[in-house]
Amino acid sequence: LCLMLLKYLVKVHEDLPLWSYYLKTLVVQMIIDHPDQCFWSNANLFFAFKACLMRLSQAVSLTDLYDTFDNRLKLLQKSLVGEYPNGFFTAKQCKRRNKLEAKKARLGETSRKFVTAKDHNVMKQILNKLTNRLDKSMK
Repeated sequence: LCLMLLKYLVKVHEDLPLWSYYLKTLVVQMIIDHPDQCFWSNANLFFAFKACLMRLSQAVSLTDLYDTFDNRLKLLQKSLVGEYPNGFFTAKQCKRRNKLEAKKARLGETSRKFVTAKDHNVMKQILNKLTNRLDKSMK
């Protein structure tokens, strides 16, 4: 149920470009960390979901979710290559961009998905709002 709720959140918040595999990996790792059935029971659904949402917020914020079976593979990485608004580059910008692209290619060997810094900040803000609202609802 927690996975279904997380998928629903992503669907409702189109600014969260998180794919299903990322959410599934997060829930699998939560199950590994909390193997007891009481934690995942329907009676504890709210608290289990809250724990998953908090972990999701942390994972996105710190970009620290790794593949379950290959912990060298980071599932989310901020892109090193910035966006230029007009599409035209100076020679210096081209040189810098080429270096960053090469670095990104090397990171691509250990990273699954890249997001821009702007998208990453939007994702962090949405998840922070959601976790804060959830905390307030418990008080």
